[in-house]
Amino acid sequence: MINEVREYFKNRINEVNSDLAEHDNPFDDQIPESIIEDSYILKIGEIASKFINQTVEDEMPVEIKIYRKGDNDILENFYQFYQEAHMIRLCSIDPIFSRNGNYIKNVICEGIVPSNKDGDDNLIVYSLQFKIMLSFGLNYT
Repeated sequence: MINEVREYFKNRINEVNSDLAEHDNPFDDQIPESIIEDSYILKIGEIASKFINQTVEDEMPVEIKIYRKGDNDILENFYQFYQEAHMIRLCSIDPIFSRNGNYIKNVICEGIVPSNKDGDDNLIVYSLQFKIMLSFGLNYT
């Protein structure tokens, strides 16, 4: 089920911008300068579960951090990249996609937070915060 969540978000990101590359260490936000441009980190947080009538209902936080480097037109880059983050958000919460998997039952976006990286106004970071609802049955027989 974790792989389904990860693949789900990778597919949504690729639908909007297939040039974005996933950073291969979800624990390290210190992406080397040589590869930080047009990259993202996908982080899955602490899962909360409840058991209801032989079904496990999970709530899973997911954060996507997208790193985009612009040129000298900071304002134009900011809004262009923000629009891209917004489109990833829209694709991710679309029930047409989220309800077609085995485990994902709902996707909620709790916000998009823009910032810059270490004071570099040309390196813009968009943090998308999601809450994923998963459901799966348990069969002990």
